[in-house]
Amino acid sequence: MGLSVIARMTDNQEWLTIAQSRAESVMSAGYGLYTTTMGRATLALVAVGKGDIAAADALYTELASVPGFMVFYVNTDRILGLLAVTLERLDQAESHFEDALAFNRKAGYRPDLAWTCHDYADALLKRGKSGDHEKATSLLDESLAISQELDMRPLMERVLSRREILKA
Repeated sequence: MGLSVIARMTDNQEWLTIAQSRAESVMSAGYGLYTTTMGRATLALVAVGKGDIAAADALYTELASVPGFMVFYVNTDRILGLLAVTLERLDQAESHFEDALAFNRKAGYRPDLAWTCHDYADALLKRGKSGDHEKATSLLDESLAISQELDMRPLMERVLSRREILKA
């Protein structure tokens, strides 16, 4: 799982392939709920990173049974949101990201909160409904504040890039 998170942060396709191979090995071993969920979450991030619609659809269904579950510091609601974006179900993505925001704020999981804000903003910008641009801007501001405070450089760079695009 950790490798898929890092691969997503750095857009490293080679690491996605390695993460996929390791997750498939774990899944075939038939461990318990946590390990199975970790394997599914890893494969979900790989599917998102590769834009694999078929895998995203299957994994969305599998992970929908464990909302609000933290797997290697990533909330499954955020992963469900990312899968929904990959599947172009942007209204569903909004619901998952809202759940992830609420969970992370309540639990104090600030790194995942910062990434959730970023990912949610991307989904809103992709959807483009009335009010989405303003909400995305607010989410990016929150993500930037957290990422600067926690020195999350890859996320800071992404957020600053998105903000520049919004200003154009």
